[in-house]
Amino acid sequence: MPQIKINDILDIGKIIVDVLERNAAKTSTKMDQSDVQKIAPDIVKSVKDAVNVQVQPVVDNQTNNEPWYKSRIIRGSVVVIATTAWTAFQDFTDGTPPDLNAVLGYVGPVLGAAYAIYGRLTSNGSPAV
Repeated sequence: MPQIKINDILDIGKIIVDVLERNAAKTSTKMDQSDVQKIAPDIVKSVKDAVNVQVQPVVDNQTNNEPWYKSRIIRGSVVVIATTAWTAFQDFTDGTPPDLNAVLGYVGPVLGAAYAIYGRLTSNGSPAV
C-alpha cells in the first residue's frame, strides 16, 4: 500500500489513481489496470470540479476578486458614508452650527470609508505580504 505524503494531498488525481490501482490489484474486484486508465480521468475531473465549486468563492473573497457589488468592504463603507451623511445633515439643519469636533467626527469616518472603497476597487487580487 503506497504511503500518501503531505505534498500529495495537493495532487488529488494521484491519490485517486493510487486508490483505483490498489482496488484493481485485489482479486475480489472485477477491475484491472486497463479499467483504471479508462475511468481515472473522469473521476479526477469530477472531484476537481466539485472541490473547485466549494473553494473558488473563498478564493475570490480572500483575494478581492468578487464583483464590486458583492464586496462586504464596499457595502460596509457605503453604510458608513450614508449614516454619517445623515447624522451630519441632521446636525447642520437643527439651527445651530456644529463645533469643530463634530465636523471632524463626520469627516473622519467618511474619509476612512472612501479610502476603503478606493483600496477595494484598485486591488489587483494579490494580497500584500
